[in-house]
Amino acid sequence: MKNVLKKSLAVLLSAIAVFAALPAVTGVSAAELDYDEFDTVFLETAEETIPDFYFGEVQLSANKEILYDLDLNELGFIYDFTVNNENGYASVINTAGYPELSGIFFDAPCPFDTIEIDNYYRIYVSGCTYLYNYGGAYYSLSEIEISDEDIATLRENAYLSTNSYVVGTNETIYYITKTITASNELALRYPTIDGISGCFNTCVPVAGANIVQFWDRYKPNLIPNFEPGTSILNYYIYKTADSALADTAYDLYVAMGTNTTGDGTTITQCMTGLNSFVSGKGYTFSYESCMTNSAFNYALATQKIDATKPLLLFVDVFAVATIHANADNDYISYANISAAHAMAGFGYKTITYTLTDNTTRIDNYIGVTSGLFEVGTGYYNISLNTQIDDAYAINIT
Repeated sequence: MKNVLKKSLAVLLSAIAVFAALPAVTGVSAAELDYDEFDTVFLETAEETIPDFYFGEVQLSANKEILYDLDLNELGFIYDFTVNNENGYASVINTAGYPELSGIFFDAPCPFDTIEIDNYYRIYVSGCTYLYNYGGAYYSLSEIEISDEDIATLRENAYLSTNSYVVGTNETIYYITKTITASNELALRYPTIDGISGCFNTCVPVAGANIVQFWDRYKPNLIPNFEPGTSILNYYIYKTADSALADTAYDLYVAMGTNTTGDGTTITQCMTGLNSFVSGKGYTFSYESCMTNSAFNYALATQKIDATKPLLLFVDVFAVATIHANADNDYISYANISAAHAMAGFGYKTITYTLTDNTTRIDNYIGVTSGLFEVGTGYYNISLNTQIDDAYAINIT
């Protein structure tokens, strides 16, 4: 079995353009393909990798079936293909807002070829682990039923569909009075890196890259020959997409030794990787905990932000709010995320309301770059639907 583990960010191309880009591949028959973003990732990868294993004229045929995650949300597609009558398969999934190749295998049958029943869910867990669900029960590909306990264990490290962990909710807070009792923003627009093209489990290096971009304003050799943003009056606006930022994020991904098929990046890996990156640029990296007795200390965290030290937050379940202020109410839309995650904090805000029933409500927020394609920047409500595992203030001197 010939295996190529690659990642590729989809580029929209027409069917004609795709085929034109495959000069060595003839006779493509893909009746089941409709040349969407997922298909483009598969076809581009086929173009890149087939010459590594096959020579001369090549014939490729392929079809696809929907892949699901463990919660039975659509995750992507598995491609069952042949190259010169030799079987292969590939998986293209969406866990971060865009399709990415998980793996492509030549000279190997599709894992689901042995399943002889109809109307079942093809499930991709992670790595090379596939299951199927039939009649509400989970089975291995050898048709052994899997217990709920084992499914729960698998879920800890499983890929999840973009649609499975971001849930939108909203509320309207009607008030008599509203006061922002404390606030500080380290920039008018925060760094906004939200992914690393072609890579999985990127939230920790992405959060680190956003913090590096923040500090490059003060320590300009962190990202050489790069201006991280622009000053306007008393405000600072950080740049958005840039090739130098993409390279920085990828360098941190490598420096942290991010695990692409398991838990991603541990806190130790994160800090070691940041230290290696920063020291390699001639600066000193340090961090301070914002936890007290294993609980997030909001007052301490705001002190660190006041001292111009951004935060690195490790959370398990959390909500990022967008606040829409009206005359007598705040309409708040939440992105509720049920997954382990890391993000960077660059500000805070405490809002005190006197509600229409004369009770008092106090909401404490950290201004964050979420690192998620679906959310972007917003206010992380530290008390709503959240579990804060760890939090650190990051300093570079």
